[in-house]
Amino acid sequence: MWLQKEMMLCFSVSGVFEEIEATSQGCFRAFTRTFIITPGSSGCLCIVNDHLFVRDARPDEIRVAFSMPVATPCFSSRSSLSEERLRMVQAFSIQSGMTFEWSQKCLEDNEWNYSRAGESFMVLQDKIPREAFKSTP
Repeated sequence: MWLQKEMMLCFSVSGVFEEIEATSQGCFRAFTRTFIITPGSSGCLCIVNDHLFVRDARPDEIRVAFSMPVATPCFSSRSSLSEERLRMVQAFSIQSGMTFEWSQKCLEDNEWNYSRAGESFMVLQDKIPREAFKSTP
């Protein structure tokens, strides 16, 4: 988040992804998506501006993005997650700063809809307990 005012919120999300389409398979791209959000009616948020920038990823970005160590499971439901959901939880944990368990709960509560989980996080982040977030050294 790079700007927060009473009537406006501006933030960017960045990352790296691998294209899986047959014509572009193996191509790694970096992206930055920037949002400007204002309060809407009935307590909703309204995206008034959304910019997406995509470029070829640098080798160091690819290495960092795809060499993420898989954390040791600390409770049984982690092992029952599909590979896709495990990746979703790991990505959500990185982007939100929440622990794996809280990130999984947020995604489960939003029926594994990543966008909706992100919106819920943005709306409720001031109400989320501190223990939900990774401790910083």
